Amino acid sequence: MKDMTKKEKGNSAENYANKFLKRAGYKIIKRNFNCKTGEIDIIACDRQTAEIVFVEVRFREFGIDAAIDSVNHSKQKRIIRASTYFLLTNPEFAESFIRYDIIALSKNDKKWVIDHIKDAFRNW
Repeated sequence: MKDMTKKEKGNSAENYANKFLKRAGYKIIKRNFNCKTGEIDIIACDRQTAEIVFVEVRFREFGIDAAIDSVNHSKQKRIIRASTYFLLTNPEFAESFIRYDIIALSKNDKKWVIDHIKDAFRNW
């Protein structure tokens, strides 16, 4: 991954996270949702809990902890604002239970390392 641009690395990580969620039984609703308040990498439905899940995908070459730590309070607020807009503009999901997950990725020796943190932060 060293010869890839930052955007290409991010896209590769999002593609891997998308496949990971599908294999785990999630239904992907939308990828790369953008609005004036922010963006959400993946919006999915957890079929086990029927929750709408707003997923932030983070890739860091230097480990999972760095990826998780990069979703700071400011980033969380932007994700929450974007998710609120998504729910307002998609009324079929307005009454759904929601949660915010982080998928943290790293890649060592061509092997993906993944950590899926469910309910990583809340909309207080």
